[in-house]
Parts: sequence; C-alpha cells; structure tokens
Amino acid sequence: MFLEHLLLIRDLPLLLSLLVLNLLNLIQAKIVLLQIRLHHQPLVLLNLPLRSLRIQCLRPCNRRGQSDHPAERECRHSATPKHLRYSAPILTEILRYNPSVARLILLALLLTAGLPAADLWTWWVDDCTGPATASGCHKDDAELARWAFEAWQRESGGQIVFQKSTTPQHARLTVHWETGASLYGETRPVTVDGRRGAEIYILPGANATRVTDPLLRATIVFLTFVHETGHALGLSHTSNFADIMYSFQYGGDIDAYFDRYRRLLIARPDIALHSGLSDGDRSALQAVLAR
Repeated sequence: MFLEHLLLIRDLPLLLSLLVLNLLNLIQAKIVLLQIRLHHQPLVLLNLPLRSLRIQCLRPCNRRGQSDHPAERECRHSATPKHLRYSAPILTEILRYNPSVARLILLALLLTAGLPAADLWTWWVDDCTGPATASGCHKDDAELARWAFEAWQRESGGQIVFQKSTTPQHARLTVHWETGASLYGETRPVTVDGRRGAEIYILPGANATRVTDPLLRATIVFLTFVHETGHALGLSHTSNFADIMYSFQYGGDIDAYFDRYRRLLIARPDIALHSGLSDGDRSALQAVLAR
C-alpha cells in the first residue's frame, strides 16, 4: 500500500530526487561506520561531486593523520579534491549488512521504472552579431532564450529537458533573429535527425526597441521566447488573455499583457524566476506530455 500511495503523488520526479539524496546520505553514513569497523583508524574524507555520479570515498590514515595513498596526500593539500571512484567491495558490504539501504535502492528502481524518459530538446541561438544586429537584438538576449527553455523544463516537472547543442545543425530548436514591423515571433516545424524540431524566428525590433524601460523590453523578448517555444513543444494558440499562448489576433490590450509580467520584476535576474505560464498553459502542457 505504501508504494501504491507513492505512485499517486503528483510530483513523482521531485519525490524520487529526495529519495535518491536521502539514499546517498544513508550510504555515506554506512561507509563511515563500515570503515571504522573494518580498520579502526582515523579517516580522510574526500568530497566528490554528485553530478559525476560518484559518491564520497573514505580511505584509512596512519597515526600521523596522513594517508598512505599518494592521491589522498595530494588531495589533502589541494583545494580541488581528486576524483576517485567509490570502491565496489565496500558498497557490496554495505548492502549485505544493511538491508535498509538495499530496500531504498529497490524502491528507487521501482519508482524510476514507471517514469517516462525525459524528452531531450537540444537548442541553439544565433549570435547577435553582423547582419543579425539589424533585427534590434542584444547580445544578452540569448540569456532570455535560455531562461524561457528552463521555464518550460521547470513547468514540465523534468519531463522535458533542454540542453544547448554543440552545433546548430543538430539542434532540435534553433533561434534566429529577424526584422519586421508587425510580428513578435514565428515558429516553423522541422525535422532534425529524424525527430520533431522547430526553427524559431524572433523579431526583437518589432516593438521592443521602442521601449525605454530595459526591463519592459526584456519582458517582451522573453515572453516571445516562451510563447514560440510553446508552439515548438506542440501547444496551440488560445483565446484566453491570461495564457502565454494567447494570440493577439483575438485583440485585447497588448500593452497590459506585457505590463502585468513587468510588474513582477525588480531586476533582470527575476525573469528566470517567473515562467509567465497560466494554469491554462500548464494544463495544455500536461495534455501534450500525455500524448
């Protein structure tokens, strides 16, 4: 019953992340106890980054507080620890004598088995140099694009992952700067390496260059990125003025549309904290993800 209740929780990816972190902390504590039990010696603790899928490694020290391993001696006097892989025999001993750790690992595997794989979207933003500057783009507008991608990733609960591509040719999303007087942006579907992708055209000079408030200009460009990325992901226009996917073809006060987001900002970094999505947008996104 416990597992069935867990599977009903809406934010399962967040739960899994917390479970894994607790699991790693428990393993770390078990390593300390096991090493003390096996060696009865002082220990040198090497902190290793979790992002490289390595965990903390412990090795015994001699009575002078120095490790007999040359890598640890160098690490002890260095600001950057050496990356040493965790010893498999120690992990085996932990699982053998500590069934609680084994149960946590099994639970993590059961949870991940039912989760769909994240949809990876690689992206590329053209540099705002040369002829592109005629569009009215700024060199830091690429940051607004990245924040827009991160907003969709965050709102998807990790079911969509955005990652910068090493080349524009293999990016599922490519952003180009264009000139125009009446449009904010446009998205065209394409196929990239056999997968669904899109080319996004941003017209920062359509209205944003006539705005004297830098944060209002950034608001317009950012929300345009969010809107067009929504199209790339499969969301359609709506007639709800509160939605990021609202189409200006339905009319409405366009200045008020952007001003309501601008009022959320005190400084430019605040843009990264507000996706601009409404509850309607979130429901539409979940419908797309469920296809």
